[in-house]
Amino acid sequence: MPQTSGGHGTNHGYSNIDGGVTLDLTSLNNVDVLENGVTVSVGTGASWGDVYLVLDAHNRSLNGGRASDVGVGGFLSGGGIGFFALQHGFGCDAVVNMEVVLSNGDIVDANATSNSALFRALKGGQNNFGIVTRWDITTIPKGEFWGGSLVYPSSTTAEQLEVFANWKTPENFDPSSSVEQSHVYIGSLQEFLVSNSVFYTKPLAFPDNLKNYTNIQPLISSTLRISNATDFANEIQSFSTPNQNTIFATTTLRSSPTILKKVHAIWQASVEQLSRNATITSSLTLQSIPAPPSDISRANSLGFDPSSTPEKDLILVLLSNFWEDPNVGEDVHNSAARFICDVDFVAKEEGVAHKFRYPNYAAAGFQHPLQSTGQLDSLRKVASQYDPIRMFQRQVIGGWKL
Repeated sequence: MPQTSGGHGTNHGYSNIDGGVTLDLTSLNNVDVLENGVTVSVGTGASWGDVYLVLDAHNRSLNGGRASDVGVGGFLSGGGIGFFALQHGFGCDAVVNMEVVLSNGDIVDANATSNSALFRALKGGQNNFGIVTRWDITTIPKGEFWGGSLVYPSSTTAEQLEVFANWKTPENFDPSSSVEQSHVYIGSLQEFLVSNSVFYTKPLAFPDNLKNYTNIQPLISSTLRISNATDFANEIQSFSTPNQNTIFATTTLRSSPTILKKVHAIWQASVEQLSRNATITSSLTLQSIPAPPSDISRANSLGFDPSSTPEKDLILVLLSNFWEDPNVGEDVHNSAARFICDVDFVAKEEGVAHKFRYPNYAAAGFQHPLQSTGQLDSLRKVASQYDPIRMFQRQVIGGWKL
């Protein structure tokens, strides 16, 4: 019995099932700003586009999904990386209360003072403990901000990797900036491109911290502008192609001057092995990992020590493969597994490997993100307390199991 709030989970059986029952939560989609004007109460089946539309009218925002149709529940239960991640951490860190249905039918609130162990476990531990039906989230003052998408030819690849590596050095850290750099192969065109989604959390155009990106030439297209979260999330959503077979796979690296060139070379080799099929699109995306919360009452279960600085030190690597031909699914899956294995090997050789695997990007079959957090024993303890019959281990097949 998988659960679905937005259906963005790419692993087979995580958001739906053949010949079984799917618990569709999309009708639990309320978005209500509470009387204090700071907290928003969101149904787990709402989309982030729904949330931004309400909050933009109040000049407030939060760290939600960057594409408008991503569902609230799956995003937050896996951590969540949003537009303001380097300033405000994982999306789940702003959650102050959850309404949870337990396996025995009880409905409880989980927060920093009531069911606090459950509260922490659900922030990154996914659906192993109960069904979250409502999330109460602290918002931040936020009007318009600057950002958009830049697309370049593949001839800029070497400069792109150099700029990203330089931007990731601690001395260049600016918590107001964020970058997703994607190297893309489009099988139908047999063409490589590079795309940078860049954002600055203030209404300041072309900030110094991001000028190395905006100065790269030649440039194919740009959507840079000052706008709001609703507009930016709708744009990012417009780039996606619905109803495609998809696999995500991920790993984490410490930044170094040379590792990104090696990662790109491994990705390009994997694409060449798949390029005989014109229905395949592949993307290698590089981005930052949010800082852990320093306030213990906001702690999550993703495993970063409060004193660590992943936002400065680490690079999150995401491989996204898309295909239409059903006959190549196994080849694409195996290629993704080899890519991750090869990247992890060269990262260990360079001494820049890191154990963290982001749950929302991990691939079923060969990745185990909850193990990578070092929190497995505590998560199992919480699960045994709140789900002693192990319903969420045995009957809820979607998500990462304990």
